Amino acid sequence: MTTWVAAHIATFLYATGALTAGAIALAFFPERVLAFLGQPPSKHLAVRQAGILIGVLGAGIVWAARDPAAHRAVIAMALAEKAGLVALVALEAVRAKVSVRLAAVAAFDAACVAVFAMYLVGS
Repeated sequence: MTTWVAAHIATFLYATGALTAGAIALAFFPERVLAFLGQPPSKHLAVRQAGILIGVLGAGIVWAARDPAAHRAVIAMALAEKAGLVALVALEAVRAKVSVRLAAVAAFDAACVAVFAMYLVGS
């Protein structure tokens, strides 16, 4: 399995990077994005900053797809961010109901964590 992951990591990075970069919308349209995810509205600067940071990480993931020398470092950062989001959503789910859309984002990130971990362990 890890051989397959290593052989297809660039394609996976392009796809996950593009999807992750879409979070930059949170910086410009926080109310719409949060409403889509079933979260309460916020105009807090930290929410917009998070959108920028996640969007930049997504761009970095796409860049790493083109630069094999950057794979390990960028994948490690992406794994940490995505694992953190999964943990935050899981903690929120214990405390309150989370929307199906937010759960889907967490499931996507959990799948990314698994693939990224397989790549890091196998390479």
